[in-house]
Amino acid sequence: IELAGVTRTTPDPPGGKIIRDDSGEATGVFVDAAAGLIEQKMPAPTRLEMLAALRAGMRRCLEAGLTGAHDAGVTAEQLDLYRELLVKGDFPFRIYAMLADEPALIDRQLARGPEIALGAGRLTVRALKLYMDGALGSRGAALLAPYKDDPDNTGLVQMDPARLREIARRAASSGYQVCVHAIGDRGNRLTLDGLEPAIRASDGKDLRFRVEHAQVLAPGDIPRFASLGVIASMQPTHATSDMYWAEDRIGSERAQGAYAWRSLLKSGARLACG
Repeated sequence: IELAGVTRTTPDPPGGKIIRDDSGEATGVFVDAAAGLIEQKMPAPTRLEMLAALRAGMRRCLEAGLTGAHDAGVTAEQLDLYRELLVKGDFPFRIYAMLADEPALIDRQLARGPEIALGAGRLTVRALKLYMDGALGSRGAALLAPYKDDPDNTGLVQMDPARLREIARRAASSGYQVCVHAIGDRGNRLTLDGLEPAIRASDGKDLRFRVEHAQVLAPGDIPRFASLGVIASMQPTHATSDMYWAEDRIGSERAQGAYAWRSLLKSGARLACG
């Protein structure tokens, strides 16, 4: 915290929150975008360290019987390393790369267009990973009404909805899938609102846009997944990991729209369970 220059007068950054004690000092918990205050002072891994990490990650997956994965948030440097491993024939895995929200990287790849099944099917680059809000456990998920256990807090919005609309428009015209992290009911509504104009303008083309997690939904937004053709990319393990405290965060009424696989399926939505 000292190295990062964070003091009691340091403001919360947009999309982030510094958890403070009663005297106003940082406790060491930095929520969502506030983590960047610390991360920017951490030494970046070297190229060799990143190559070793990617190799180790693929090896561990294979040992567990997993032959492919969607890598959510691939940076420009990581993508270059994947390409290097592919050229070397050192790529015993399949990666569906969802590009990190780096403007230069997005500009470059949208101009290049989708890259499907490079290296005999090992690498596909045709998706973007964006973040609309934070997580429910840290009370960073964006809610329509305050948290039950934190009545002055409605969560954190990570990106400008207008920017999502523009990226979705460009991605649709370039053949790229947009995958947006959204946890809270407000985060999910903003995401659906941001994706909708590009979907409506696509003349019925199946863009395969995805909402990552779709964890807490307002009842009125559940049918929108099917009507818009947006995939609900959900993780069943969240229900068992969160069940000890989720209702404390959002209350029993809103919990009816949480982890709502059955309701989404009955409405005609497509689910991708990860």
